Amino acid sequence: MRGRRSPRAGNQAAEVTRFRARLLELSTTVSTHPFWDSVEAGDRVGARMALKHAHEPAEA
Repeated sequence: MRGRRSPRAGNQAAEVTRFRARLLELSTTVSTHPFWDSVEAGDRVGARMALKHAHEPAEA
């Protein structure tokens, strides 16, 4: 059976492909959203990094 994948492995590979496509779609949506035009160009990277952590609880 060398070189052959089980149907489950094929399904998992297809699911990974779908997830990666969705991730790319969402990343593009966020990074090109008109909101970023309201943030100074030099502050955008920092603002996007802060957005990545917005769901975390604030430090005490």
